Amino acid sequence: YPTILDMAGVKQYNVPQTIDGVSIVPTLKGKADSRIADRSLIWNFPNVWDGYGPGINLNCAIRRGDWKLIYYYATGRKELFNIAQDISESRNLAEQYPAKVKQLSAELGKKLRSMNAQRPSFKTTGAACKWPDEKTKVAEVSGLRYNQYYSFYFLSVFSSFFSVPSSFFSG
Repeated sequence: YPTILDMAGVKQYNVPQTIDGVSIVPTLKGKADSRIADRSLIWNFPNVWDGYGPGINLNCAIRRGDWKLIYYYATGRKELFNIAQDISESRNLAEQYPAKVKQLSAELGKKLRSMNAQRPSFKTTGAACKWPDEKTKVAEVSGLRYNQYYSFYFLSVFSSFFSVPSSFFSG
């Protein structure tokens, strides 16, 4: 958002929400920007709106420096990638770097809680999925273990086990 405003030449703005971003225009112009060099990028996808396939699922992620951690709400699975060495995110390094997984999971969980971020919940129990820094067990759905090779069968069954957080519909 700040990047778009900067590109449009808007210097002063008043919006109801807290803007925690910074413009990356200097970076796009090839200038080093210390404001973003040490900043984590965090995203959260607690809802599946439409469609099936790779990347369409309930997850959240954090990118810090060369490292990116993806956390899958449904299963508790975590994937760790070194983006500088693996831009295609094809080599999951979570088992080789458990300390990095723990560090990024802690930061991601803390930040999501501080933002009062939404989480999906299990339809069968109503319980919210665990935060990235909480211990989880590998989930099984109808005997099908969820893994990095997304199953269309799993995704079609997936929607019957999870619901959109009720807070999504409130004011």
